[in-house]
Amino acid sequence: MQGSTGFLETAQFYDSLNNWHAPKVQSPYTGDLANFGSFAIRRRHGATSIGNSHMWNVRLFGHLEIQREQEQPIRKFRSRSAASVLAYIALHIDRAVPREELCEAIWPDYDPELARSSLRTAVFSLRKQLEGNDETSTVIDADRTHVWLIPDSVATDYSRFTKAFKVSESSKDQTTIFQTSQEAVELARGQLLMGHEETWATPHQIAFEEMFSQCVVNLIRILDGQGRHDEAIRLGRSALTLAPVREDIHVAVIRSLSESGHGSEAVRQFETLERLLDEQWGEAPSAEAVAALEARPTESQDRSATSRFLPQSSDSGSQSGGVRDSDPSALLIPKLSRRIFGRELDVEELHEDLKPSLDEFDRLWTVIGPGGCGKTVLAIAVAHDLQEDYEGRIVFVDLSTLRDPGLVLTRIAESLQIASPGSADARLRIQEIFFQLPHLLVMDNAEHLVPTISDLIDELLERCPKLRILTTSRRLLGLESERAYPITTLPFPSLNQDLSEVAMIPSVMLYIDRAKQYGLTSP
Repeated sequence: MQGSTGFLETAQFYDSLNNWHAPKVQSPYTGDLANFGSFAIRRRHGATSIGNSHMWNVRLFGHLEIQREQEQPIRKFRSRSAASVLAYIALHIDRAVPREELCEAIWPDYDPELARSSLRTAVFSLRKQLEGNDETSTVIDADRTHVWLIPDSVATDYSRFTKAFKVSESSKDQTTIFQTSQEAVELARGQLLMGHEETWATPHQIAFEEMFSQCVVNLIRILDGQGRHDEAIRLGRSALTLAPVREDIHVAVIRSLSESGHGSEAVRQFETLERLLDEQWGEAPSAEAVAALEARPTESQDRSATSRFLPQSSDSGSQSGGVRDSDPSALLIPKLSRRIFGRELDVEELHEDLKPSLDEFDRLWTVIGPGGCGKTVLAIAVAHDLQEDYEGRIVFVDLSTLRDPGLVLTRIAESLQIASPGSADARLRIQEIFFQLPHLLVMDNAEHLVPTISDLIDELLERCPKLRILTTSRRLLGLESERAYPITTLPFPSLNQDLSEVAMIPSVMLYIDRAKQYGLTSP
């Protein structure tokens, strides 16, 4: 069952985490890992002590990135192979990784000599991109047989996560379990190595999901024991956006809903689990899940409880994801107020850039330009053009009249037709909806809400890998993942053009069309 995976390889890998402090291969140097790291730095720079204050942080949760102190994070690497090498040695930051192991993991189908050459190129590329000519910013070191990250210079979120998990797992003190489990969950800001589907990454991703789920279940159990059911349910629903098919988390949420008197919501949660398990594995919920559901309150008891976590049933119906049951046109895109002139190529290019079938990169595009140049009309045209690609799952949000940045989330919830859009659970419901299926979110007139809206967009993209966002603005949002699509006003005719040429200029065609629309031309 999914709560425990059942894969032999995963079990073996997970068991090895119990001895994660011990290197899995013999280090090329003697002494403990800290001394090995210090020696590596001295060997490269001839120093008698580390003296290295340049701390780098590697983020393995979500999309891979590396950041030096307060500098901008690096998210795009010079090659896919370079990114894979960095990810692999960052996952194994506690040891020096043999070159042969890296070659077999990242280039399994290559001739051995070609794989070794590719590794040398990838390491060189990483060093040039990260270190440049600055010998005080050492990140990666290597010798003829091994490659490693300098542990005194580099930290990773995954290593902190595993440390917190191990303390939580070994402790019998409830306060310690709660604090370390909470620390681990907060560190997991996205799926481990999102976008890396290589064979070598899979056991790590499965093991992470096991550890993450155990921490979440621990927290829900402790919160329920303290009568803090609201917090337990919110935590569980948030965790399910990261691990949607984890039966153990679903069961914990079902129990929490039942204990807090929300029997009908427990049924909906069970139905969601049932659907996901059938779609993913062709299996039914376990006896434990059924038992958790059967512990729910009676119907009369449940009617007296106030539902806060799922939309109430109504005449129009509702879905467990929080969107009222209706056809895709419910997510209304404004009608085009006029024909498109001179923007046909722009529509085609943005259509190609925003297709849901593309990879995980370049999911945020901003149409940027001066006021009155046609950004909104272009965005609406692109949204209509992509309707079939997204099967109608396009959400248009007009921000022009919004003055409070804190209400952006509410405006999105309203566009999604979420019940109680201003509630505390709106954020989680939005993430659940955008997580499940590909969506395009169009946010029009965003310039006056920067930087608050930038943080929200970054969070949505991180939590919802199937989501793409198109914004219009007079200024960029300032996000690393943002791609700008600049436009200007349509060109005007020049004095030396004859009338037949002038009539074919898009700005003139637009002017004539608008005049006809308002009856300002002679018949």
